[in-house]
Amino acid sequence: MGAPDLLQHLREAGFTVAPDDGGGIRVAPSASLAGAHRQAIRHHRAELLALLRELRPTLIAGAGRTPTP
Repeated sequence: MGAPDLLQHLREAGFTVAPDDGGGIRVAPSASLAGAHRQAIRHHRAELLALLRELRPTLIAGAGRTPTP
């Protein structure tokens, strides 16, 4: 499982995944994160951070816009 698949899996499982200000990865709710997930996140940390940073401008660019019907 690569970083894109891991990110999709975590999001489908109900987790919010985002880069934090300290250069790490924030996953919420962290208390529900299984050991295998934690290990996979550590293993793919650099790839996940790059992917999250790549996706973040797209998400922020659309913030505050009202959808048109």
